[in-house]
Order: sequence, then structure tokens, then C-alpha cells
Amino acid sequence: MKNLELEQLQEISTKEIKLIMRRLNDGQKIDMGNYWNNEIMLTDAKQGHEFLLNLWKTPTGSERKNNPFGYREIEILKDFKGFRFMGQYDAGLYNKPFFVPLYEVIGNNDGFQYYYSGGKISIVG
Repeated sequence: MKNLELEQLQEISTKEIKLIMRRLNDGQKIDMGNYWNNEIMLTDAKQGHEFLLNLWKTPTGSERKNNPFGYREIEILKDFKGFRFMGQYDAGLYNKPFFVPLYEVIGNNDGFQYYYSGGKISIVG
């Protein structure tokens, strides 16, 4: 994966996203502007959906006390359709950038955006 043709990219894997984030955090210049214009779907959406469901409920089906989701996000997780890669989010501190992937969870009629950093999920849209 030398140079991604972002205009033509329709699907991306988590492995490719991690490579892009590693390169960004190493200081390489990657034009991320085209991600915002394209709908790039995540290929391994089932794994991500299971991860989010585990944050919401225990394996026995009861809701977790530290559940990070509100009613809107729970309804979207129930009507889950897929993930869209939206680009990067700068989760760095003290003027030191640290880029993490920004995802959109797509439901039937709505969606929400989140990033995962430092062992915590942050819903940003």
C-alpha cells in the first residue's frame, strides 16, 4: 500500500486504517481530505459491531453500568447496517498530535460518529 487512491477507494480494512494512522503519527504527510468526500465502508464491520455491543451489554444480556451510549446510539446499534470510515481525529494533548480513526456507525435512519482512544470511546457526532 504505497499510495492510496482515495478517490477510488470504496472499502477499507481495519488493518489498512491502522497503517494509515501509524504513518500519520510518524509524521508522514497523507492527504486525508478525500476521506470526507467519499463513503468508504469498513470491510470487517461484524467485528466492530460486536465490540460496540460488548460495551453496551454484558454477555448475559444485561446493560453495563458504565455503558457509554445514550438512547439514540442504542437504537442505531439495534438497527445496525455498517461502518463508514470518516478520516482521523486528533486525540493528542499539549500540542502533540495523536491521530486515531474516526468511524460512523450507520443504522436504518440515523448514525453516530465515534473514536476510540485510551481505552475509552468518545461519541463526537
